[in-house]
Parts: sequence; C-alpha cells; structure tokens
Amino acid sequence: GKPTPLPWGVNFESAQIKYTIPIHPTQIYAFLYTLAIAITLILISKKKAGFIGLIGIASFSFVNFLEHFLRGDDTLLLFGIRVPQIIMLLLSITSGIFLYIHYNKPTNTNKIKKS
Repeated sequence: GKPTPLPWGVNFESAQIKYTIPIHPTQIYAFLYTLAIAITLILISKKKAGFIGLIGIASFSFVNFLEHFLRGDDTLLLFGIRVPQIIMLLLSITSGIFLYIHYNKPTNTNKIKKS
C-alpha cells in the first residue's frame, strides 16, 4: 500500500531497510470488503434470485477499483490510471448496465384477450 498516517497502517520489516513507514494494509482491506460483499450476497440471495452473480461482480469490481488507489506497487498506467483499475471500472459499469436493464424492463401486464 501507499504510506498512511492512520493508526492501522502496517510496517513490513526488512533486513535491508533500517526504518519502514506505515502503509495501507490493502490485503486486509481486500479481505474485509470481500467478506462484506459475500455476506451481503448470501443475505439477498433468497430475495433477489437470478442476478446475484452480476450484483457480486459489480460490487467487487467497484470496491476493488477504489482499493487500487491505495496500492503502492508498480503497475502499468494508462492515462494516469492503473490498467487493473480501468478493467475493474469497465466491469463494474457493464454489470451495472445489465442490472439496470434487468430491473427496469417493462412488465407485460396488459395482455390482449382474443374473443
């Protein structure tokens, strides 16, 4: 992760570095948001059957997109944004569009009866 002044920042000890600075524990963040999403999906799976996978993909990819802002590792940048972030954002938007279409499609309640 990136350096942080927050009290839950972690230090990784290294023999080559005398002092280390606290960084965001992105691994712990990832565990916590994945656990929260999984519990939420389990709770709503009984009520909203059919599109739980899309809800999970949209949620996970969006939170993962946000988490990448706190990461400190080097990765390929495109327009100043990390490539995994771009992929996660596109995945989140695409899943969101499919969810919107699914939940807003018109219901055919006016059936014409033949006489």
